Amino acid sequence: MSGTKLRDGMVILALILASGCWRAPLSLSSDASAMVETRFLLPVASNTGIPFEESRFEWLEEQLTRRFGGFTYEGEFRGGYYHKGKILRETSRRYVVAVRRAQLPELMRFLHEVKRDFKQEALYVVVSTAEVQML
Repeated sequence: MSGTKLRDGMVILALILASGCWRAPLSLSSDASAMVETRFLLPVASNTGIPFEESRFEWLEEQLTRRFGGFTYEGEFRGGYYHKGKILRETSRRYVVAVRRAQLPELMRFLHEVKRDFKQEALYVVVSTAEVQML
């Protein structure tokens, strides 16, 4: 796991790697009932370029709803990264999930399962340090 505080101080970036380790950043509120926003990217195709079946995303969305109360699918985004000296490009789905701070470890464990099930080396996850207000 790697964590980096971004310029504006409002988000923490966490890459979930093979170890699956994740600890809540110290900058998050200690109020366990406070809601925080998380975002993550999940590629639409395997590392070999074969598109994932829609049923896999339907399963993910059902699990996010059952375990954490809901999600927002923000659409697909194209990005790239270096891997073994090459620039690789991929299209990913971006999801937003608001959870109570106390649920963050559970969400990170679930995302580690998702990473494994989708056979990804890492998942890009952002945890906001701003509190979510439901009106």
